[in-house]
Parts: sequence; C-alpha cells; structure tokens
Amino acid sequence: MHFEIECAGENILLLSDRALYWPKKKTLLIADVHLGKAEYFRKNGIPVPVGTTKLILFRLDKLITQYPTENIYFIGDLFHNPDFLSNELLSCFIEWRKRTVSVNCFLVTGNHDKVIDNHVITNNLHILSPSHHLSPFDLTHNFEGNSSMFQITGHVHPIYRLKKGSVEKIKFPCFVVRPKVLILPAFGEFVGGYKVSPQINQSIYLCCDQDIIGININ
Repeated sequence: MHFEIECAGENILLLSDRALYWPKKKTLLIADVHLGKAEYFRKNGIPVPVGTTKLILFRLDKLITQYPTENIYFIGDLFHNPDFLSNELLSCFIEWRKRTVSVNCFLVTGNHDKVIDNHVITNNLHILSPSHHLSPFDLTHNFEGNSSMFQITGHVHPIYRLKKGSVEKIKFPCFVVRPKVLILPAFGEFVGGYKVSPQINQSIYLCCDQDIIGININ
C-alpha cells in the first residue's frame, strides 16, 4: 500500500513498509536499516529474536518486486555497527546483493556507518558523502538547516502514538513532511523512535501494516 504526494515538483510514493519510492527514477529511498542491531543486542546480553537480518532483506526483495527498481539509496545507518559485522550477517548481505545485482545500491553515510572499511560492503555498495545531491533533492542522513534544497532525511526514527481507549497507546513508525524536508521512518527492527506530534505546516503519515494513514495533512 502507498500514498502519493508531491515534493519539490516530483510525485513520490510513501510506502506502508517504511520506504519511499520515486517512480520517475525507479528509485527506492530507505533510511536507518541498522543491519546487525539485533546481533549487537544479543552480544551485550539483551534478548531479542533471531532472524531479523533475513527478515529485513526479504522485505527489501518484496519492495523491489512490487515497485520496478533500478536504484536504492540507503540514507544513512545501513549497518548498526560496522565494527561488529558477523560472518552470518555478511553472508546474508552478499547473497542479497547476488539476488539484486541488477539494482544499483548507494549508501549516503550516516552517524553509524561513517567509517566502513569492510571490503564485502564497499565492493557491493556505492559509498557516498553524508550529503548527496539527487536533483531536486538533497539526501542527507540528518537534517541540515542551512540547505536551500528540499531534503530527504532519516536519523530520528519518527513515531506517532495513537490512543487505544483512555490509557494505552499504539506506536506507529511514520513519515514526517514539512515545507522543505521529508523525514523517513526507520526501516530496521528494534530501533526505537522519536515521538512526533501534529504541528502547523507538518503532515504525518503513519505506517500501519499494509496501509498509510495521514494525520494533520497540510
């Protein structure tokens, strides 16, 4: 499921699986995948389920199948900790790139992956600077207040909380759209999030399973 909006004169699709699709360029834009985070948690004694890397890569495969894709831009934090890359994770990543060899994959570096010297990764990705111009957009992991371009960013892992009854709240990853910036939800698992609230000149789009729900659309 998707919701079509216009940004900087371009029609783009907000996908319910926490990604953005640019039909004109046949391009997926994805932020904050954090591959290896679950393994990192387990290494540090935090019990989380296994299999999240394969699940994330399966979700990527599904998006590529659903939306004709020539390029994927990972807008920062593709890997949670480049210094902790298990053989299993690297093997899964290599197999995924073999399946998607026809797709150009780019990484706009974020705070978690500024220094990547693993040849398995660098041989399978085009590593870009922390701010990359892809007309008419600036792709940057973290919002830059001095940019004159429309920015597509990530980093903060935006979430929105809906009340269920009088007490309990349900948390949803969301897209946040402002006049000069679009903030992507985190694509990864176990990533936490920053709570956003309705504001003037800010639209929020919730990722609800197979649906997109607009809140405070301007």
